[in-house]
Amino acid sequence: MPNHLTFFIFNHAAIFSEALWPRQIVVTGSVLLDGKKMSKSLGNIIPLREAVAKYGTDPFRLTILSTAELLQDVDFNAQLAKSCRERLERFYNFAINIINTEYDYEKSEFTTIDKWLLSRLHLRVKAITDAMNNLRMREAVHEALYMLDQDILWYLRRTSIETSIERKKVRSKLLYEVLKTRIFLLAPFIPHLCEEIWHEMGNTSFISMAKWPTFDAVKVDRRVIEQEVFIKSIQGDTTHIIHVTKMKPKMIYYYTCTDWKWNVYLNALKYTKTETARVDILMKEIMLDQNMRNRVKQVSKYVRTMIKNINKIPAELVDKHLENGIIGEFKIIKDTRDFYKQVFNAEVKVFREEDLNRYDPMNRAQLSEPYRPAIYIE
Repeated sequence: MPNHLTFFIFNHAAIFSEALWPRQIVVTGSVLLDGKKMSKSLGNIIPLREAVAKYGTDPFRLTILSTAELLQDVDFNAQLAKSCRERLERFYNFAINIINTEYDYEKSEFTTIDKWLLSRLHLRVKAITDAMNNLRMREAVHEALYMLDQDILWYLRRTSIETSIERKKVRSKLLYEVLKTRIFLLAPFIPHLCEEIWHEMGNTSFISMAKWPTFDAVKVDRRVIEQEVFIKSIQGDTTHIIHVTKMKPKMIYYYTCTDWKWNVYLNALKYTKTETARVDILMKEIMLDQNMRNRVKQVSKYVRTMIKNINKIPAELVDKHLENGIIGEFKIIKDTRDFYKQVFNAEVKVFREEDLNRYDPMNRAQLSEPYRPAIYIE
């Protein structure tokens, strides 16, 4: 056993109580430079002092941690180190801006998108804690820095259309709470920057000595999360149509499907829990309902179309859809029209498939399905 490992143990045993002794020693892989092993003979060694001076301590740490998990070779890349430094500078500037913004939501209720961000935050806390407990440092960094960044950017985009002072204060307060939790999650990886932000928040203690955030399942609203997935999927489908047709839309129409399609869909999902959904078995059960027998041709056509894909749905997604039931697509899209209007720079209208007075020149509404509204663009 090399000297530095034995003395690592001796020093802790001499100075600290047994409760603070190392729990284990983990061996990392080699450190590479642009895919090549670092060695004196190759002349490609970067002295630690030089690396810190050039990139900064925290960006350098983040570069190493972002490259590989333990027991894997770390491939140090100068461009990645520069990118990490720029990302941390943006993170710091954003943090200071949040700290210096007026906020208050004591008298205000959270909206759906607020609940979504809070839910995502607590799911990230759980994922990062699990990764840390299993020494998956790269995964923890990815969740705390990159994935949480995506959550915040989506939240900012979704709330950018809100103009009331009250809503701006609520948003600022929520972002402050997210930031406070986030610097705890990032402190093991970029400690100096997190301590700086912690003290900018008015704290006099060290964040490294504070309590680690705990996952609160009560603050996770699964239904809200699924609704936001639905909103993103509609944006993606609309973007795809615009890209393929090369249109510059003036009007976008969405058509949500009828409740009977939802009931058929959910019944079919139940079958996939135990066996493969089949047209004959599904139709036999559906036809027990008098309302369904009155539209047998429509039902039969829809079942034959739906059955092609429903058996391919992952088990986890099946459980989510069954738990959510009918999600109320019409209201979700209606409440999100201003967001879509901003994204696509076009007017947006939404109809139900059963609306008799709907504007539907190409009869798109009949193509609507659960989680997949029909779309018509002019």
